[in-house]
Amino acid sequence: MHRFFLGKQLPDGNRLTITGPETHHLKNVLRLKPGHRIICFDGQGTEYEAELERLGESEITALIINSRTEPPDRCRISMGQGLLTGHKMDLVVQKATELGIATLIPFTSRYGTVRDPAAAKAQRWQRIAREACKQCRRAREPEIQPVHSWAECLALAGDHDLTIIFWEKETGKTLRDLAELITRQPPSSLLFLVGPEGGLAEEEIALARPSDILTIGLGRRILRAETASLAAAVLVQYLVGNLE
Repeated sequence: MHRFFLGKQLPDGNRLTITGPETHHLKNVLRLKPGHRIICFDGQGTEYEAELERLGESEITALIINSRTEPPDRCRISMGQGLLTGHKMDLVVQKATELGIATLIPFTSRYGTVRDPAAAKAQRWQRIAREACKQCRRAREPEIQPVHSWAECLALAGDHDLTIIFWEKETGKTLRDLAELITRQPPSSLLFLVGPEGGLAEEEIALARPSDILTIGLGRRILRAETASLAAAVLVQYLVGNLE
């Protein structure tokens, strides 16, 4: 069944109302008719199976058949991503959504070439995340935060049980060490940070040391920034048990 985003449109009894761009897509692109069944989700974890009832010019109503609430993940994962050039950031937003990342925090850094995207770019990332939710049947929409500085990202460590920096120059701490730590002390919230194309500077890593933030290597291969980000997302989700 086709999936549609409800946004802030709460159910009215046993009926749903669909407005905005979703109305155009449903009527004029998909050409659905009354009687068709669809799935609507609110982005907060609840989705509804509903039957189309009335297709108006600016809004559509549907009768709720049943509903379900998506259970929260075992560990809430936040991902800090150094700003990437071109469409690489779009790709990371899309795939991070599919992989279940709860919060995405874009940040500027010393070696990054993108400094501060316009507000429209953040809105674009939120739309990309929403479309990815439809594709992967996710009912909880990830939060796309405003662009942070590196210092602001490090300050978020206090809001998480565990904070990790995946850094290409780290050779002392490996994924095996991370797996052992998570097994020994399973976190309920975790933040991981990955740098941009140019990586993270020694000075930036040094700023993280007083906060007991771990730096972890991803292995001997040098990965593209977008590849490293998505590999890290899969590894972390697996280690905390969110993929079970």
